Amino acid sequence: MTDPIIRPMRPEDAADWHEVRTRPGVMWGTLQVPTLSMEDIRQQTAYNPNVHKLAAEVDGRMVATVGLHVTPGLQGHVGYLGMSVHDEYQGRGLGKRLMAAILDLADNWLLLDRVCLGVYPDNKRAIHLYESFGFVPEGVSPSVALRDGELVDMLHMGRVRGRGLAPAPSAELVARSAGPRIQPVIRALRSDDLRAVHALYTNPALLSATGKLPTLQLDEVRKELCTVPRNNHIFVAEYEREIIGMVHLLQYTLRRSHSGVIRTLVVDPAWQGRGAGEALLQAAIDLAERWLGLKRLEISVPCTAAPAQALCVKLGFTREAVWKADLVEKGRLIDAFLMGRVRL
Repeated sequence: MTDPIIRPMRPEDAADWHEVRTRPGVMWGTLQVPTLSMEDIRQQTAYNPNVHKLAAEVDGRMVATVGLHVTPGLQGHVGYLGMSVHDEYQGRGLGKRLMAAILDLADNWLLLDRVCLGVYPDNKRAIHLYESFGFVPEGVSPSVALRDGELVDMLHMGRVRGRGLAPAPSAELVARSAGPRIQPVIRALRSDDLRAVHALYTNPALLSATGKLPTLQLDEVRKELCTVPRNNHIFVAEYEREIIGMVHLLQYTLRRSHSGVIRTLVVDPAWQGRGAGEALLQAAIDLAERWLGLKRLEISVPCTAAPAQALCVKLGFTREAVWKADLVEKGRLIDAFLMGRVRL
């Protein structure tokens, strides 16, 4: 094998990338499926300012890739990493070359505080590679993906530097009671709810939970919530004709279609501790398990949000991982707890 060229990915790499991602060995170690279409590949090679892709080229052929996705908003300090190496070129050092290049980008150009990834626990070669670059285990989530007819676990790994090295405060796990319980109406989101949801998203006390910036525009909320695919499900909590909370459930697709994630769960601070959050989360659980047939739900909770953690525990979630320096709260980086509820 001649020395590989590490370079940015190009649109003309689409055919080679399609071949890489549909190889049996790549599918075994990732979430890919053999029916991935060329149109999907072409869309993913298009320019995206939040996604940075590098390719390894050998003898004029692209045979491996690594991607770094940076989430806009309050998680702009976090990069999510994914890598694929063609079956015929695994074990030849391409992964090491790509990792060095993408982490140089993360550390010295994007100034990311945290880079994270997921890997199957039995993928020992990949785990060894990640550990050699400073990634450490952060926890294991059970039954995350379907592989060869069986549900398999996911090992979370993270690499933290810079500001993220400071210890993050934790809170005692206790429920909050702020007054008599209420019985809000839980219903599907309507278009006339958007201004109220925008107010929740931009409430200073809720920014760390929503991951939004205080400059979020109403049109961005409209685009996010009114044009979502059918695997997104949104409820609001209404009390005395006022929207006081919301929950957003996303059902994963393909090899993770048996599971979902609570992307957002927020309640107006004036109404917290009075049952609205529990009603919203219970509605999402009921939809997921009784109507969508999901076997797994997950949610990430700030380490400082003890009442939210207590609520999740009450409704059957357990802590699976600690994502170091994953969130921003009041000018500091804090940890997030990944919590899961599995019903097989």
